[in-house]
Amino acid sequence: SRWSPQGLKEQLDKLPVSQLFPELCDEVMGILHRWHQRLPLKVWSRMVKICKGSAHQVPSVLKELNESAPVIQRVRRWVEALPSTAPK
Repeated sequence: SRWSPQGLKEQLDKLPVSQLFPELCDEVMGILHRWHQRLPLKVWSRMVKICKGSAHQVPSVLKELNESAPVIQRVRRWVEALPSTAPK
């Protein structure tokens, strides 16, 4: 796959999510780096595939992050706000 973690980082920096949720993006880049080392090339390639005909030529894993980051952030805040006695 031509998409290394560094190449993904360069693409991620061009997306709105990088400005809106920088801490989440840093966390995700660490995860992607570990996945790049651990996953078989076939699985990695599927995650970073650019869908044919997509409006933005962005690897699918970054497209999904860009779309889901607000929900992830909201759920994390909700979980953090739960009382300490709540099951986690």
